[in-house]
Amino acid sequence: AEKIVDDWLYEKKIEHRVHDPYPWHNGMKCDFLVGDTWVEIFGLEGQVGRYDKLKSEKIRLAKELKLKIFRLSLKDVYSKNKLDAKLNYLCLTTTTPWAAEQRNR
Repeated sequence: AEKIVDDWLYEKKIEHRVHDPYPWHNGMKCDFLVGDTWVEIFGLEGQVGRYDKLKSEKIRLAKELKLKIFRLSLKDVYSKNKLDAKLNYLCLTTTTPWAAEQRNR
């Protein structure tokens, strides 16, 4: 799933970082950092209890620090139309050169 999203961002020439650490210094990392938005693909959501607890902890800490988290599910990633719509929305609402260029069209 991460490769699909990474390839999509790369194809559109959207600057992003992979597995960037969160600012709370406990070892948690996001899947992608796009501009000022932390992107998470919650692929095991609802399947593994420990995973769901870690997901909840990430979301709680992000809210405390007022970080923008953009969530994707596997259904989003594996549906081309959904992925395009969600990632286009993400990229248009971030602070990236690509977003600025798109808004100025």
